[in-house]
Amino acid sequence: MKILKSIIEFFLYLYIFLLPWQARIIWFQGRINEGPWEYGTMSFYFSEFILFILLLSSFVFIILTQEKEKGSKFNFFSLNLYLFAIIVLSFVSTFWAYNQYLAFYNFIKLLEGMGLLAILLKVPLRYKRVALSFVFSAFFQASLAFWQFLNQSVWGNKWLGMSSQYPYQGGVSVIEDYFGRWLRAYGTLPHPNILGGFLSIALLLLLGLFFVSRERRERILYLLFFPPLVSGLFVTFSRGSWLGFILALFYLSYLIFWKGQNQRLKTILGNFILIGLTIGALFSIFFKEQLFTRLQGRAPLEVRSEEERMIYFFQAKEIIKSNFLNKRYWYRGEGIGNYTLAIYKKIDSRLPSWRYQPVHNLFILIWA
Repeated sequence: MKILKSIIEFFLYLYIFLLPWQARIIWFQGRINEGPWEYGTMSFYFSEFILFILLLSSFVFIILTQEKEKGSKFNFFSLNLYLFAIIVLSFVSTFWAYNQYLAFYNFIKLLEGMGLLAILLKVPLRYKRVALSFVFSAFFQASLAFWQFLNQSVWGNKWLGMSSQYPYQGGVSVIEDYFGRWLRAYGTLPHPNILGGFLSIALLLLLGLFFVSRERRERILYLLFFPPLVSGLFVTFSRGSWLGFILALFYLSYLIFWKGQNQRLKTILGNFILIGLTIGALFSIFFKEQLFTRLQGRAPLEVRSEEERMIYFFQAKEIIKSNFLNKRYWYRGEGIGNYTLAIYKKIDSRLPSWRYQPVHNLFILIWA
């Protein structure tokens, strides 16, 4: 049993570290209006191979330890009930989806995520190592992101799952100011906003590791990680990630400075905030125009981005409305993974393939 648990831990740490790795085998290329359609593309990611080994090992571990756990209470019953409901509804939605193969493919992806969550909840793990795996992965992503921003290019590499990105290309995430177009950093992930969210979580985990650390060597290592992670987060120019991280810091500050009595935690958080503000001030000096352009949101590209978000919202509204008007099928959505296909079928079939995007709101997307 100890060997099996060690195998699970090894593959879990490896999977978390390789989570941003986007190398994949495309076995069906989705296309709409003679253009590539990412939301209709079916792929097998290399990291999924690790996940399958992890899920299989964990399933065996849970089965073997089930007898020992019969007398213990599981505190996540209500959460499990909600997750089970999501799984059932998602599976049922595959029957009425426009493209049932695409729906079933996305349902399998959902099961993979649920399986990973079950491992984190049911299998005894050393969560400090889980957090370290995430932070180490984020450190490499942040370093790569900073290099990409300085060089204003993302070099393509099929083994890392990276496609070439340059600021002069259409469809690339950039900041447009008086001096030209500036590429936002991607790392190995599909979009700067995803990288920003990834680095924000890593920074919060790093703070948590610093809080629980009692060894000087560990604290020095964590402190060395902090500036690259903050710098990487900055060059994503992801306003949502910035806001989320700042709000989390405000909440932590409230708990520690105003509610808490632990002077050690106050010192740690204060030092981290001071370092973060120093790095932010330096970036504000050297990249003032890009920062103000992104924050003000008045440049033509920023305005166009906001307009597109509103278009996505109204598209979702029309799809939900059309489902309610159909009295026979008022309770149904479009099926898991079929939202952008529904836009093509129901709203506008003449758009270029890259214009078929999901609404940028998770709850509305689930509803639709």
